[in-house]
Amino acid sequence: MVKERPAYLTIADAVRDAVRSGAYPPGARLPSVRDLGEQWGVSLATAAESYRLLEREGYLISAPKRGFFVTDEMPSDSPAAQVGEAGMSSDLKRSVVSDAGGGATPGQSPWASGALASELQPLDLLSKSMKAMARTTASGELTALHPAGHRGLREMVARQLHLCRCAVAPEEIVLTGGIAESYGLALDQLCSPGDRVAVVVPASPLLLRALEHRGVAVVEIGCDHSRGPDMRALRSLCRDNPPAALVISPNVAHATGQSLDSKTRLALARLLGDTGVPVIEDDSHGELAFDGATRGFLRGNDSRVDSIILGGWERSLGPALACAWLACGSRSEALLAGKALRGGIGNPMAESMVAWIIDSGGHHRHLQHLRDRLRADWQRCAGVLERLLPKRSRLWTPQGGYLCWIELPQLEQVEELLVRAAAHGETLVRGNLFARQGACDRCLRFNVGGFDAAAATRLESFMET
Repeated sequence: MVKERPAYLTIADAVRDAVRSGAYPPGARLPSVRDLGEQWGVSLATAAESYRLLEREGYLISAPKRGFFVTDEMPSDSPAAQVGEAGMSSDLKRSVVSDAGGGATPGQSPWASGALASELQPLDLLSKSMKAMARTTASGELTALHPAGHRGLREMVARQLHLCRCAVAPEEIVLTGGIAESYGLALDQLCSPGDRVAVVVPASPLLLRALEHRGVAVVEIGCDHSRGPDMRALRSLCRDNPPAALVISPNVAHATGQSLDSKTRLALARLLGDTGVPVIEDDSHGELAFDGATRGFLRGNDSRVDSIILGGWERSLGPALACAWLACGSRSEALLAGKALRGGIGNPMAESMVAWIIDSGGHHRHLQHLRDRLRADWQRCAGVLERLLPKRSRLWTPQGGYLCWIELPQLEQVEELLVRAAAHGETLVRGNLFARQGACDRCLRFNVGGFDAAAATRLESFMET
C-alpha cells in the first residue's frame, strides 16, 4: 500500500511554485495561516508547517503578528532570485543576485552564491551521517527530542562556548531550523515595531529583511577595512540615544570575513556593559576562521553584557543541513515559547546528523581541511582581482570564511562592471544588498570558495580592459 503524501508538503509545493513563478514577488505578504488552512481544508498546524518548511528553505520569512513574506534572499535556483533592486535597468537586474542560501546553479557565476561551494561540502561525511541516522531511527531517538533540540548537540555547543570564556549551560541553548529562524527568534526577544536597532554593515540581507518586516528602524554603523566598526558612532548612539539592540558579527563577519581585534572587542563589551544595550552576536561564520583560533565574544569580555549568541553549521557543512543554535541565557524559556508559536519543530534529523558528525570527529577534520582550502582560494582569487580591478580599488583582507568584500573608488565603476557582467551572462553581487542607506553602494561581494582557473577565465572575460 502506498503511503499518502503529507498534506503540508503538497501545500508547500503549490506555494513554492507560486513564489518561483513571480506570482508573489520579493516582499509580498502571503495569505494568513488561517486563510491558507481554509483554502486547503487543513488544520492551522498543517498550514503553518507548510510555511515553516518554505521558511527553512529560504523562500519565506515570518514577522510576528504580521504573517509570512517572500524573502529577498530566495534559493538561487528560483527565477525570482534573479530579480534586482527596484528602479534598476534590465541589464543591471540581470547582473544582481541575492544572498541566496543555495550553492551556484549550473551556469551561475560561481562567485555570486552566498553558500559554501558544493565541491567544498563534506558530501561523504554527510552520507555517512545519514546512514547512521537510518540505523537509529527505529530506536525512536529522532522523535524523542527536547523542545529546545537534541540534548547532546546542545551540550557540544555549550562546551565550545566555554572554551570561548562564555559560561553557558545546555539548558540555555536552543536549536533552530537554520540561521533565518535564529534571526527571527532573537529579534523577537529584543525589539518591537517602532524600535531602533543598530546594525554593523555590511550585514546579512536576511537580517536586514527580518528587521524591515518587524517595522524596526535600522541604524547602520559603518565599518572600516582596517579599524573595524565605527566606535565613535557606537559610543554616541549607545550613550545618548540607546537603541533596543545592537547586531554585530565579532568573528568572521558576514560579507567581509573580518573579525574584531581584541582591543575593539574589549572596548565594545565595556560600552555595552555600561549602557545596558543588548546585543545579538552573529557567529554563523565564526568557525571558518583561517587560523582556527578560539573565537571571542563580547559576553566573554564583560559579564554585564546582555547577549544572545547565534551560530550554526550551514556555513561549514552546507545549506542542506539547516541547523543552527542560540545561546540565550535567561531568555531561554521566552525564546522556547516563541519557537513554539512558530511551529516548534526545528529540524530533528539535521540536529542528529550534526551531532553524529561532531561526535565522530569528522567535523573537526573537515574544518581543518576547509580552513586551509579557503585561505588558499582567497589568495588565488585576490591575485586575480588585484590585477583586474580598477586602480585604487580596495580588497578587504578576511580573517576567515569564503566571502570577500571589494570597495571600488567610484559608483560609476560598479555600474559599469554590472553592465559588462550582464553582457557576458555573468552575475555580480553588489553592496547595496548589505546596507540600505548607501554605505556599501560602491562595493561588491565575492564568494572565493572553490575559486579555480576556470573561474579566473570567466572573470577576465568581462573585467579585463
